[in-house]
Amino acid sequence: MKLLLENWRKFLNESKLRVFDFDDTLATTTSKVKLTQADGSKRNLTPDEFATYELQPGESYDEETAFIEFADVRDGEEIRQIANILRNVVDAGTEGRKIAILTARSAEAQQPIANFLEEIGVDSSKVEIMTLSSTDPQDKKDWIKREIQAGADDIEFFDDSQDNVAAVESLKDDYPHIRLVSRLVKYGRRRIPKNETLI
Repeated sequence: MKLLLENWRKFLNESKLRVFDFDDTLATTTSKVKLTQADGSKRNLTPDEFATYELQPGESYDEETAFIEFADVRDGEEIRQIANILRNVVDAGTEGRKIAILTARSAEAQQPIANFLEEIGVDSSKVEIMTLSSTDPQDKKDWIKREIQAGADDIEFFDDSQDNVAAVESLKDDYPHIRLVSRLVKYGRRRIPKNETLI
């Protein structure tokens, strides 16, 4: 009987966290990163290209202009497989569950992302939109670490960046008692079975 009560108490206190990257995970857009090349000319990179691009000698990203297109959601299209997972999570309710979009975009993108969610039939009031203004994987790891320290013990993380997935996955070493699933997703490849439903 004591074991039954302890298991029931654990179930009641369970804190689920479901985290989705935005660009090339939940949605595709036509926004480009502006790379300044060594000769001063500009080159556009897609978010996918930017995620793995290594700067060459003389190349840089201008702080004021490189990410200016990411203040809005330009020609946003849902990645249906991941958007369906998000819808399933939202439809399951928010009691004992936190749902977040964790993006490298800046704060200016919060409302456009919320608008996009509404357009694809997701109640944006049930989703916390966290803008990090940073592409450093450590920042996503640190955000999730703070959520763990606040009580989250059942976590699923979706991101198209291998570096971000690896950074979050490494939290298992520090918190072996929690359930943490870090999923690498690519909209052009089937990495999650179509019939899988996560809540």
